[in-house]
Amino acid sequence: MRGEKLFVAEPIVNLGMVEAEHPRDVTFRVVNRTSQAYQIIGCTTSCGCTTAQPLPVTIPAEGSTSFTLQFAPQAGRSEPVDVRVFTDCPTKPELLLRITAQAAKNPSTATSPSEHASP
Repeated sequence: MRGEKLFVAEPIVNLGMVEAEHPRDVTFRVVNRTSQAYQIIGCTTSCGCTTAQPLPVTIPAEGSTSFTLQFAPQAGRSEPVDVRVFTDCPTKPELLLRITAQAAKNPSTATSPSEHASP
């Protein structure tokens, strides 16, 4: 992040134990320290358990915006989900994110969403 003009404030989110196949919103904050607004124009994920909010999303000049992904892990999944976010910024066309969690079959072993709220 040091010296970067366009970046994700907290690019890695660990949700801990979550209920399998129960969607959770995961929010990332994208910071723009340039004098020009840019857009998040697309993304790809390493699994089908993660989808993005409607795009494009504008990142205002000298500001920030939140970008939300919906995460619904399959039972027994513990591998991290890598997300490549694409922007229209010529010097930073791609941002990398990661979501980690352990999917539980039993809801009583999962943590509540409020325990892992993103900034």
